[in-house]
Amino acid sequence: MEHDERADRLERQGDELEQQSERLREEVAHVRDDWEAKKGDGSLPGAQPGEDEPDEGDAEVQGDATHEAS
Repeated sequence: MEHDERADRLERQGDELEQQSERLREEVAHVRDDWEAKKGDGSLPGAQPGEDEPDEGDAEVQGDATHEAS
C-alpha cells in the first residue's frame, strides 16, 4: 500500500508541475508579445534597441555559445 500511496502523490505532484509549466509558457508568450509590441512603439523610451545592443539573432547565438561553454 505504501508504494501505491507514494506513486499517487508523485503523480499528483507531476501533474501540478505540468500545469505550472504550461502557465509559465503562456506568461512568457504574453510578455514576449507585449515586448514586441512595445518595441514597435516609438513613443516608449527604452523600447527600441540601442546601437550597442545585439539584435535578437545575435542574442540567441551568444546565448547558445555561452551555454555550450558551460
